Amino acid sequence: MHNIYGYIRGIHSYELPRKRDLLTQRLAIRRYSRRLRDLYPHLTPPEIYSDVGMPRAGQNIRSLPGGRELLMKIRRGDHLVIGHFGRVFATSRDCLRNLRIWRQQGITVHFAQKNLRMNVNAPGGQLLVRILEELVDGHVLRLQEAMTARKRAKRQKEILAEKRAYQERQSLLDL
Repeated sequence: MHNIYGYIRGIHSYELPRKRDLLTQRLAIRRYSRRLRDLYPHLTPPEIYSDVGMPRAGQNIRSLPGGRELLMKIRRGDHLVIGHFGRVFATSRDCLRNLRIWRQQGITVHFAQKNLRMNVNAPGGQLLVRILEELVDGHVLRLQEAMTARKRAKRQKEILAEKRAYQERQSLLDL
């Protein structure tokens, strides 16, 4: 039997907003899971894991206690329903890396967010992932090109400064 797992992450430091945020995500996962169970009756009710705190560089679902616990339990054929797209991944690269890993592991990923309900393993979801990959790769390439151009310009300025200093020394020696 395959399972449905949910993952939610709250971001507020104040007690009441955090509870409301987590509750909203939990309800979205439960609603989405009901639809999944209508389509696939063999699925179990969702087991929901949670963490609190905004994702930062190097901090993603794999580095937080609730996320680690979830990832230890989830297996091939299971469904992962994410409550809020923007709260799980630290960067776009992190998002694509995790989606790729989960697809290779045979885990079906769904987003239950109100304005972003989709199955990432379906053909439409795969198309969206490929588009995201292209955008990220293109963005990274542009950043690398810009950095290379800046390094080149900086080096040219250094060479020019060295030439000027050399010419000044030569003119002083010629006197």
